[in-house]
This record gives sequence, structure tokens and C-alpha cells, in this order.
Amino acid sequence: MSARRLLAALVGAAILGALTSAGAQQVQTSAGNGAASVGPPGRNVGFPILRDLKAAPVASKTPSLLEATPHGTPLDLHVDPDLESAMRTGEDMILDRRYDEALALFRATADGHKDSALGPLGQMLVWQSQMLENGDFAHRDEYDAAVKETGTRIDAVKSPGTWDLMLAGGYNGVRAMHAMREKHYLRAVDDGWSALSGMKSLKKKEPDLADSDVGLGTYDYWRSVITRNVKWIPFFSDKRRQGIQEIERAFVDAQYTRPIAQLVLVFIYIDEHRYDDAIALGEDMAAKYPHNTLVRVQVGRAYSRKGRYDDAVKIYEKVLELQPDNKVAHYFLGANLVYGGKDLDRAETLLTKFVADPPGNDWRGWGNERLGDLWMKRGDPDRAVEFWKKSQKDVDDEEGVKEKIAHAHDRKATPQPTLTPVAGKGPGTLP
Repeated sequence: MSARRLLAALVGAAILGALTSAGAQQVQTSAGNGAASVGPPGRNVGFPILRDLKAAPVASKTPSLLEATPHGTPLDLHVDPDLESAMRTGEDMILDRRYDEALALFRATADGHKDSALGPLGQMLVWQSQMLENGDFAHRDEYDAAVKETGTRIDAVKSPGTWDLMLAGGYNGVRAMHAMREKHYLRAVDDGWSALSGMKSLKKKEPDLADSDVGLGTYDYWRSVITRNVKWIPFFSDKRRQGIQEIERAFVDAQYTRPIAQLVLVFIYIDEHRYDDAIALGEDMAAKYPHNTLVRVQVGRAYSRKGRYDDAVKIYEKVLELQPDNKVAHYFLGANLVYGGKDLDRAETLLTKFVADPPGNDWRGWGNERLGDLWMKRGDPDRAVEFWKKSQKDVDDEEGVKEKIAHAHDRKATPQPTLTPVAGKGPGTLP
């Protein structure tokens, strides 16, 4: 792992740990109608949510997680009902890709509640969600304007309460994520650490509020993953199990951040090779929000990791039906056609178009790697090596590509490197 990627991973851990407040709006919500539900009523299947997480047993399987009855008692945070309604309704709109409606709602909230950061923060999330879908920065100016106004309102609060801490955590978390996407690592570290510190303060202030566990759990998990994969960082203990338990507790008990807990678990289950669990959670989210494309991309990744390429292809076809300009879906669709080997001509068309206008250099590298895989399947190792070498220019620390180049012509002495997806080493690792 290069120093650049290590830094990115470390920042990513802080950022994931930060996105657990009002910033959860950009991912999912607990119920499709904007209600404050945290789980189906009247059903308790014995999910082991314990207050002492260190003593908790291994996390239960996903079916029980989906059906578990909340153990926590919702806390009265003394929030203006109009603000809470705006938060939950706007959350639903964003997650169902009703961006114009969400933007109108949050603008009205900003005008009607000038002492609250929720209105401009919601606008930040609308713009950021659209950019995340495509991996681009098409709405940077609008996003920056919303950031400025949100920061002004947060700074004006002299004695922040629980609700204020949640909004501030979301603000810093989204800023850190955006800085990370732009490769402004030092700024991302600063914002991400501020958000993580805010989550710790929130946990201390309201220990029974499960929402903070999403951030603390994701931090514990991804920090442990990084420690496990980087030999010269031996000074963090393995808290993967504890991190998963914290996030699962939040999924069941959180008042506001159940959605982000669900999405983070989808990523983690994929990384833990628990593909069926990731699919179950992801499809549950997709059913609640029929127009959502973000979670469907992850469900497709899980199908791909299981070798169910036809199912993954169907998922990405659906993404493109819902959002024809989704660039990353073109990559994943082409990649899975390569893995399945059933329509290499269409895969070549998709991937060639993708690498000509990718969301970023890393994506171009992955696209060229898939084109190399495609030519290998066609039995042309020379062409395959050409594309793999192009890939190295953009993703220079991918050991798998080096192995493919080294053994491209060595069919007898050494088994051919696999052309199927392999497990990732961090959040969002591509197949």
C-alpha cells in the first residue's frame, strides 16, 4: 500500500466515523414514509443488543438484524417539530432521488429557521448526493455556498445541545468526505477528526443515544482493517467485531442514523465476505426507495463478489434505467459482462466509453484493467498487457495487475491470475 493510499484510508476511517449525524440524510432513512421508526413493532427475535458492547457476543446474522425489535428508548431532544419533520421528510426525498423537492424544502427551512443549520446543511447534502452518484464535482459551486452558510450558523451557536452536536457532526463529516474526494487530505483529516471528536462528545453527553455508535463503530472497524493490512502500523488492536456490533446496535436502536448504519453495514459485510448479508440489507433499502441508485450499486458489487454476474448485470441495468447518466454503473456493467464472459463486445463498448471520460484517474485505471481482462478472455495476452500497463499509470500500487502482467504469457508454468473479483481491503474497494 502506497503512502498516498494509506493516508486516504486513514482519513476515510475518520470520515466514515463522522458521517453519523444529520449527514446520514444522504444515504438512507429508517422508513419509507419519513416516520421515526427504528424497526418493525412487536417482533423480538433475540438480537443481542447489549449496553456493554465489549461483552457482547459475535454479531447476529442479517435476517435477525432486519427483524429485531429496538431495545433503546427514544430520547426527547427537545427539537422544534418543524425542524424534525423537515429532516425526516428531506431525508426521504434525497433517498428517493427527488432532489428538486428536497432542495425546495431545505431552502424553505433555511428561510424560516435562520437560527438553525439544518436548512443549509440539507442543501449541502442534496448537492453532495448528486455528485456522489456520478463520482464528479458538477455542483461544487452550489455545494460551497451551502457549506459557507452552514458553517456560519453552526459557529453562531454558543452552547450547543445534543441536536446542535448532531448537526455539527454532519457538517464536518460531509466536509471531510468532500475534501477526501478532492484529494485535499490534510483538510479532510482536520474536518474528519473534528467530526469524530464531536461524536465522542455526543456519546458522552447522551450515552443512551445510539446514533453516535454508527460513527464510533465505523472508526473502530476501518482502523482495524487498516492496521491489519499495513505491517508498519502495529499499534492498534483489532476492534472489527466491536465496531460491527456498535453499528448493528445503531441500526436497531438509532433515532436518526439508522439509514447510514444500514449502508455502512452493506460495505462492511462485503469486506467481511458476508455477501448474502450485504445483499439482504441492500435489497431491503432498495425496496424502501425504488428510485435510489446508490445502494443498488453496492448490491451489484455483492452479487459480483459471489460470482453471480447475471444478477449483477440486472442490477446495473436497473441503475441505468433509473439514472442513465450514472457513470460508475457503466463501469460495473461492463466489468460484470467481462467476468461472465457472455457479451464481450458490449463490455468493450461500455468500458472504452467509460475510460474516455471517467470520474477520476483511479476509475480510468480500473476501467483499463477490466479491458485487459477482456482481451485475456479473448485469448490475446499482448493486447491484455497493453491495457494492464495503462492501468498501472493510474493505479500504481495494484499488486494484482503486476501479477497479471507477469504471467500473461506463462500459461503452463504458472496458473493464470483470476479474472473474477477479489475481496477488498477497505471501504468501497472495487471488484
